[in-house]
Amino acid sequence: SGQKTGLILEPLPKNSGIHFAGIGSADSTPACVDYVESTGFATRLRNGQHGIATIEHLLSALHAYKITN
Repeated sequence: SGQKTGLILEPLPKNSGIHFAGIGSADSTPACVDYVESTGFATRLRNGQHGIATIEHLLSALHAYKITN
């Protein structure tokens, strides 16, 4: 898309899982199969108006290090 992006990793409370949120936004999308919008060429999650795409490499790295929250 050509848009600049960034990433800030912050811990969440125990058993809350992984959530994606926009910086400066209260909206978030849990990294959960219930929120998968599409998997064609990249995984896209959506929660209402908030969406996030191309998350599979980050999630696989977090899984490899057993990071859950």
